[in-house]
Amino acid sequence: MGFGTSATHIILFIAGIILASSVAYTLSVTTGKIAIGIEEKGKVMMNHLSGDIEIINDPLRIPLKSGKYVFYVKNTGERNLLFTNSTVDVLIDGSIVPGTEITIVNPSSGVLGVSETGEIRVNTTLSSGDHRLKIVVDGISDTMTFRV
Repeated sequence: MGFGTSATHIILFIAGIILASSVAYTLSVTTGKIAIGIEEKGKVMMNHLSGDIEIINDPLRIPLKSGKYVFYVKNTGERNLLFTNSTVDVLIDGSIVPGTEITIVNPSSGVLGVSETGEIRVNTTLSSGDHRLKIVVDGISDTMTFRV
């Protein structure tokens, strides 16, 4: 009876150690994956926060070139921004302007460098009065109220 009880206790002890090791390993792997996810999210947020734009037009004098309204966007952030028809969105009075009605004029083939100013020409008809403009460049936006 003594040997059987000891053997049972040893088997239960070993099973408990194996179970505890499995749980510890699972928690370790899960914690590692969470840490990697947080690090990647932090990089994305840092990249987003280091970017900034500013619409630098005079709100009372929006220029017209060849019948298109011209808006100037300056990269005031700390990183280069993609500046193409696929990365620029223009909203006027809450309505998105189709990409076919936007012409991007930029200094460096598709990239708006730090402190550089890009030009966006918008082919649209606006009534007289105040309008609200929102420009989104590479996920970063600025708004301005202007008068025509």
